[in-house]
Amino acid sequence: MPAARQENHRVTPLSLPGAVVGRGAKTASHAASSTPESVYYAGPENSLVAAAVSRLIGAAPIAAAEDSVSVYPSPLTLIGPPGCGKSLLASGVTAAWTAAAGDDAVLSLTGVDLRRRYERAIAAERQQAGGVTELVERLAGLRLLVVEDLDGLAESPVTIGLLTSLADRLREAGAALVVTASKPLGEIAGLDTRLVGRLAGGLTLEVASPAAGARRELLVASLMAEGCQIDSAAANDLAAWLPADARRVLAAAQQLHTRFGSRKPITRAEVRSFVNDATIHEASTPLADIAAVAARYYAMPLRTLRSSSRKAPVVLARAVTIYLARQLTPLSYEEIGRYLGGRDHTTVMHNYNRIDSQVAGNRALRSALGDLFRKLGRAELSASLVERTETAP
Repeated sequence: MPAARQENHRVTPLSLPGAVVGRGAKTASHAASSTPESVYYAGPENSLVAAAVSRLIGAAPIAAAEDSVSVYPSPLTLIGPPGCGKSLLASGVTAAWTAAAGDDAVLSLTGVDLRRRYERAIAAERQQAGGVTELVERLAGLRLLVVEDLDGLAESPVTIGLLTSLADRLREAGAALVVTASKPLGEIAGLDTRLVGRLAGGLTLEVASPAAGARRELLVASLMAEGCQIDSAAANDLAAWLPADARRVLAAAQQLHTRFGSRKPITRAEVRSFVNDATIHEASTPLADIAAVAARYYAMPLRTLRSSSRKAPVVLARAVTIYLARQLTPLSYEEIGRYLGGRDHTTVMHNYNRIDSQVAGNRALRSALGDLFRKLGRAELSASLVERTETAP
């Protein structure tokens, strides 16, 4: 049986040179970890998305000029569930504009990062005036501002007001604004009508989860990057079984490579064996996904979270990861410690107990855990934190 090739003509590969999703996020960009370029595979369900992003990338050389006239969609709002590829697309735009305009003219950050920067500037203003103005003028002078995970602004009215003002100023300057969100803007608690209106004045697109055709192309490309081949029928079978989440497709490709190697094409029988084994464990969230989401939330590289660093922010992020892992996986303390740099059972257990004992009385920690549970697709556990607090003595 012939090995599968990238041959689905209904799937359009959108090349995104330089695209890297930051701080350990695990999305479709990982397919390009062994290749010169990152690629977004757009099936018919995302053809409009690919066209809009391609146009924005193509406009980068022109838009780099401060007196350029806007010829691209802005604000561009990409809405879609985790694993749909919206972060990869935003990263591709960021890379293209950075290459054209330079690092100082482009900034990409999450909603949580923007909120923290602005709130820190406001707090510092009490000690020394001028910090808020400096930050606002820096952001307003950009040629491109990318804000990912707009949901992270929900609890900060002052930051929502900042972004509303920036949307106006960037538009007047002919600059671009790109935002991403996991759900429609009207469903994000705390977003006021002014910001929703500013964003609606641009182009809002839903990024659909990858359908079977796009999953197949991504799977085959990922295996090829690892030096592996897969029978065409086996690729079709696995793409049909895999969930509509690019991260899961990439994880499957890595697991197949580890399990079957690259000596011969992976067969349908081997795929069936892989699926049977994976089904047994699919109820739990992979520890690597938990760690990646936590690292991104706390604004640090995944390698830092897994390192031996004793800096307070790293220690907190690591402890939260341990708590989440115990809640979302069947892994033992030893197994979690092994992933997190070889920490011993006692250390991991201590970190878990420390977070667990603080949940009821620490509002900031509770809010962070709630955000992380939602980002990991376990909103029901976020709600249980509230119930636990209400019933605490």
